[in-house]
Amino acid sequence: MKQYVLNKTNAPSKAIRLKCSDCIYDSSIKGEGGELTQITNCNDTSCSLWEHRPLTSDVKNLMKEEKMSLMTSEELAVYKEKARIAGERMDSMRKSGSI
Repeated sequence: MKQYVLNKTNAPSKAIRLKCSDCIYDSSIKGEGGELTQITNCNDTSCSLWEHRPLTSDVKNLMKEEKMSLMTSEELAVYKEKARIAGERMDSMRKSGSI
């Protein structure tokens, strides 16, 4: 059993991924994808971590597209503005060397 200890190098998301992997990942299953795919495909909605489990980028993109398609034009404008601001902040942090 893996130990789930949070520290400077082990963020909560990492601990969640480790727990999910420990619970569901089976390397002997052929054709079921890797660890992340198996975690993404987990259907144990009674698990308190289910909504927080890591997802493949394909699933994240589908969810984002679906969410955006349901937004009003005002909500979409706010969403895009927040994304633009976040992008600028990330660029600034990269340039300053803080990430």
